[in-house]
Amino acid sequence: MRLDTRRTGEAIAAAAGHLARIWRQARAEAWPAVFPGVLDGVVEPFLARVGEALATGQDPAAVWQGLVGIARLDRAQDGRAEEAMHGEWRLLGEVLAAAAEALGADAESADLAARAVEEGRRGTAALREGPRPAGVLVVRLLSGLRPRAVGPR
Repeated sequence: MRLDTRRTGEAIAAAAGHLARIWRQARAEAWPAVFPGVLDGVVEPFLARVGEALATGQDPAAVWQGLVGIARLDRAQDGRAEEAMHGEWRLLGEVLAAAAEALGADAESADLAARAVEEGRRGTAALREGPRPAGVLVVRLLSGLRPRAVGPR
């Protein structure tokens, strides 16, 4: 039995907090020396809004433009910061895809969620240069995404 888009959206919205925790754990394992993540302040609201959009028949790709949260950017525009940002979106896409699969979501739901992640990735990449959602506060990290000490001191 496959869940339709509405029911998939309801399930994702209800599980947004849990899915955000899964994402945070995966992000911490992928980049243990970097904390906090670029997307840490927008992941949970993003997931909740994607679920709501699916449940109400709206386009989840438009979620980024109405998002509220905090994005942390490294003031240095080096490849490491960009790689971390894209990697965090890639992980978020994997978490949403795994959730859709576990729910038995139909292919349309999974595709719509993937489009929302891609729009979010593009929107985050544009935060440095210009327009951003009115509700997204950009915090520029003066210390950068420097590695932190991992393990015993």
